[in-house]
Amino acid sequence: MDQDALRSELENCSQEDLALILETQQELYSDEELEQIESRLTAMEKAEKTSKLGVLCYILSCVVPFFGWVLGWFLLSNPKAESRKLGSDMVICGCLPLCGLGVILSVILLFSRKESRRTLGKRCMATSFISLILLSFWLSGGFKIG
Repeated sequence: MDQDALRSELENCSQEDLALILETQQELYSDEELEQIESRLTAMEKAEKTSKLGVLCYILSCVVPFFGWVLGWFLLSNPKAESRKLGSDMVICGCLPLCGLGVILSVILLFSRKESRRTLGKRCMATSFISLILLSFWLSGGFKIG
């Protein structure tokens, strides 16, 4: 098989597909092609690991939302793709606690005796849920940043 054709075919394969090829289809590929498949598989495994610093940044972003916003926007301007992904995730992690706070505040306002506070609670609840839906859409990759 042509090396360029194999490379383009491997780009469309997931990690599970590559592992399955290595386990079951060794007679269909030459030794060079199997080495290329194996190197592609190990490269994908290394790329999927999250660093300890990234996990710490996510936790700090949830606890201190301002930290997530500032560092997230700073990382979004970085030319590296990994840094931009970490930055967008940190901005999202910084916004999630505020949505949760909005839900808690709206529940408190919904049980108020005054009609104006109950109306405010309903609006706050709707805004919080819309924000959570948009954030989950953004987190799933629905929006592209940078």
